[in-house]
Amino acid sequence: MKSKQGFTLIELLVVIAIIGILAGLVIVSMSGSQNAAKNARIQSDMNQLRSQAQLYYINNGTSGFSGLATAPSIAQLTSDINANAPASVSILVSASPYSAYCAVVSINPPVAGTSYYWCVDSLGNAVQLSGTLTKCTGTTYTCQ
Repeated sequence: MKSKQGFTLIELLVVIAIIGILAGLVIVSMSGSQNAAKNARIQSDMNQLRSQAQLYYINNGTSGFSGLATAPSIAQLTSDINANAPASVSILVSASPYSAYCAVVSINPPVAGTSYYWCVDSLGNAVQLSGTLTKCTGTTYTCQ
């Protein structure tokens, strides 16, 4: 009697096919995790932007938020935000006396086909908005 040694070619092909299918499923499920991680980074940077903006306001005296978008600490944050966001961050500052600002950025949508935004403002709001953005305009400077 001969004893059977090793695996047949069919058995090996079946195992390789199963491993390939499982690897494909894992890769597909990871794409959502990447967007969630990018959104968390964007939200963290936007919250830091809000804190830096308040410090800028305090240090800038009577000029308020004038020049906020070009301040070095803000420019560094917006660069990082823009690297992770599907569109550039927009910072709007009110006219003289430059007492209000609003910053908004588009974030990676958890649901395809819908627009999502992360918004911070000088009133301390930090919110996620979806659909058509109606706040954080040159007239309201608020996120709601």
